[in-house]
Amino acid sequence: MKKMSKIIICAVAGAAAGGAANLAFACDFIFAADNAKFLQAFVGIGLCPDTGGVYFLPRMAGTHRA
Repeated sequence: MKKMSKIIICAVAGAAAGGAANLAFACDFIFAADNAKFLQAFVGIGLCPDTGGVYFLPRMAGTHRA
């Protein structure tokens, strides 16, 4: 997705958990509704995020928040 020449736009309404959240993080623009929630579900059971979450989350939220 990062190497595409087109802009990728994501819209999130409701919950985006695990791989869905990480796919949203990979997009160029994210439009999130007031009720949107982003959740890294695997972290709660001691696993690292999947689908590129380890790469994208610190770049989106900052190292300390990630």
